[in-house]
Amino acid sequence: MANFPRKAFILGAGLGTRLKPLTDNTPKPLLPIAGEPMVMRALRHLIRAGVGEFIINTHHCAEAWATAFPTNEFETAKITFVHEPILLETGGGLANVAPLLNESDMDLVIWNGDILSECDLLALFNTHVKTGAESTLLVRNKGPNPNVRVDNKGIVTDLRNRLNAKGGEYQYTGICIVTRSFALSVPATAESLVEHFLRRVSEKAGSIRAFLDSSILWEDIGTPEAYEALRKKLEPRITVSLEEAARGQHCDLIAGGEIVRGGSARKFARCQSTTHGKGILCVDDGSKPENQLYGPIARTLRQAGLNVPNVLAEDSDRGVLLLEDLGTQDLLATTQAVTFPWSAYASAIEQAIRLHRDGAAAIQTAGITLSEPFSPALYRWEREYFMEHATAGARLDRGVQ
Repeated sequence: MANFPRKAFILGAGLGTRLKPLTDNTPKPLLPIAGEPMVMRALRHLIRAGVGEFIINTHHCAEAWATAFPTNEFETAKITFVHEPILLETGGGLANVAPLLNESDMDLVIWNGDILSECDLLALFNTHVKTGAESTLLVRNKGPNPNVRVDNKGIVTDLRNRLNAKGGEYQYTGICIVTRSFALSVPATAESLVEHFLRRVSEKAGSIRAFLDSSILWEDIGTPEAYEALRKKLEPRITVSLEEAARGQHCDLIAGGEIVRGGSARKFARCQSTTHGKGILCVDDGSKPENQLYGPIARTLRQAGLNVPNVLAEDSDRGVLLLEDLGTQDLLATTQAVTFPWSAYASAIEQAIRLHRDGAAAIQTAGITLSEPFSPALYRWEREYFMEHATAGARLDRGVQ
């Protein structure tokens, strides 16, 4: 497989009119999230994938970019700024920077500077190379403007309903990969890049393809209210101890009730609630965004008729859940009995089947975006995590002659 593109084009020249007055003196990608410009999240994500150089076009409040990146570098990557005295839109902007691509730059990642995403860039690139597309658009099942039509082979057949073509409707994420030849073919005209996508769709079927993004995070911030909501969601929240959480939920922790076997970045303890009786108190430290979905997912699955603990109370601002206490005996313990518990085991298997069938449908209907599915990148992370935490210092040669 070819190497991941070394260069990425960050679209940073927009006026940010939808976010006025927040963008009166600041380009939209430089609005702060968790104490730093939001675009830095995108840059880090791209660097982890293999990008070593960024090209960023500027127009509105261009001096703010120089203030944010005074050394024209970010972490390990170089930054080249290309100023547009007259706004060239996304298509003209790409045409303007295309000459900066060397012959070795076979492909280029394009990322709207105001987009936050945790997409699988390596999977996107692998699909792009495998299909031989001129451009591969990252799309999602749902979004505010699902106007990209894609057939069952992953070929883009229409954008913005301009060609009256058939296909499933998807949301373009503002992220794509294009070949160098595609970038060089874009007209030097102040127009949207969508116009050139449409030209190529019409001229050569299959030249523009789509890759479905199923990552947990994708945000296109369109209003000041949406920006404030995103800040609340992503900025570090107040973390509390089990004792503080218990006081907030009017519970008394049961002596010796802390559960050592917990989940990632969470602590659990048994408690006695004045309102709900016995329960399990769960405290999330906020380091894993997917943990914030624990409550919504549990409620959705329970409404779908699955046997999951009832959520008795939740304080999402502090990462606190009060859950129904289902006891201390797990399925493994029951299988150690003299008589095998066939009915309990069969019930557990039935619930597993229903979880994947009915539960998955309920989650999709509720509009809850789950974590990305397993991919080569995620398998690689799991393997490295295992090597670091499970084998470090272990004697693997014990008993081997």
